[in-house]
Amino acid sequence: MKNEICPKKNHEILSTQQLVELAFDFASKSSSVNTRRTYKFGWQSFSTWCNVRGVDPLHSENKEALVAFYVSEKAAGKHLKISSITCYISAIRDYYQDRGVILNLQHPSIKKVLKGVRKSMLKRPNQKEPLYVEQIKEMVEAIPIEMNGQRRLIGIRDRAILLLGFAGAFRRSELVRVKIEDLTFTRDGFVILLQKSKSDQEGEGIEKAIPYGANPITCPVRSVKDWIEASKIQSGPLFCPVNRHNQLIPKQLTDRSIANIVKRSFTEEDKVACVSGHSLRAGFVTTAARKKVPEHLIMKQTGHKCSDNLKRYIRLGTRFDENAAALVGL
Repeated sequence: MKNEICPKKNHEILSTQQLVELAFDFASKSSSVNTRRTYKFGWQSFSTWCNVRGVDPLHSENKEALVAFYVSEKAAGKHLKISSITCYISAIRDYYQDRGVILNLQHPSIKKVLKGVRKSMLKRPNQKEPLYVEQIKEMVEAIPIEMNGQRRLIGIRDRAILLLGFAGAFRRSELVRVKIEDLTFTRDGFVILLQKSKSDQEGEGIEKAIPYGANPITCPVRSVKDWIEASKIQSGPLFCPVNRHNQLIPKQLTDRSIANIVKRSFTEEDKVACVSGHSLRAGFVTTAARKKVPEHLIMKQTGHKCSDNLKRYIRLGTRFDENAAALVGL
């Protein structure tokens, strides 16, 4: 019986250095491109800061104090958000960890400084307002579908984007990446296979089921079918730009396009600055919470792996449910 673990005769034996480089290459691909880019920038910022002070960040005896000093200076400069600072700390820890060096983020030197930074930089986050289902209906019904006896492709497309974005609780980046090949139609609606998503770092793919709506005008399935029929798209991106001559431009929309469509369709002009592309996803969660949809079903549609990020939208949607002030007799 042959020894199966022995290399084949012509099999190349990798050197230790090649194995190290190969392992680092695979490890670097464990995170998304955006995360790797951000972490690289974070470490460069920290290492440059150290070098200016004549300190070797990898061989310092008190790395925790060094990170605390770095955070303090960055926070004092008031040009970074707290989210950026915490991201940079994660980048520093990740770089150390990849090289077998432990950085204790629970060390008082870091923990207390970061707590103080959070308090000093505390302010209300610039969070866009969610769009509730009633608002989505108003927006969709206000979109002109025909002009001068001709069907407006941009109107048909925008209606489909709003309804699908809301019903599927899509992120802007997910919505623009949907291809027509990713859709599987069934008697109950259709299923979309997301090939790439922020919540699917392993690239396994996420399926989202979109059911028929009760109202034909606001039904996401019918609106998408209408768009496919009108645009005659057979492959590639589901949603494409439309020029002023009512002609399709065969390329993918940008993330920013979704935000523009939401703002353009919003019926309350004085509040248009309060909404964005994310308002569709946030609106689905808050609307579902108001209608007492179980949390696990909401997470199934949004793709959330953890309920912590979901809870702030649920709290927003249920602020007036069982409200003590409404029960005291005012």
